[in-house]
Amino acid sequence: MKKLLFFPILFFSFQINVKAQSHYVDRLSAEIKKAPVDTHAVTLYNMIAKYYNDRNMPKAGPAAKKAMQLADSLDFKDGLAYATMIYGTFLGNEGNFTEERNYHRKAIAMFADLNDEEGEAKSFEYLAIA
Repeated sequence: MKKLLFFPILFFSFQINVKAQSHYVDRLSAEIKKAPVDTHAVTLYNMIAKYYNDRNMPKAGPAAKKAMQLADSLDFKDGLAYATMIYGTFLGNEGNFTEERNYHRKAIAMFADLNDEEGEAKSFEYLAIA
């Protein structure tokens, strides 16, 4: 009897979780459409990329690339460093470990130039895992 109740409860909780996750990305995507092309848009793309990256989803790559391109065009060094770190992690999730390490090294150098010790430490952590 307990097994019969377990599966419907598990299925129902999975449905709620998936729906909540899609709302988060939908809200960020809607915000990007309204946002001017500035550092806020870079941050939103980074948030989307990180969300997808944490779930090993292939959509992380294009979002991180967009954040990197936009940050570079705006000369937003902090946003570029975070996007580079996220993109490196995406590459690792895709199995491209050599490129992953290269991107983490780039991110480490960027964070060091910014005196961002937290970002630098996180990039070192990802590099150690790679």
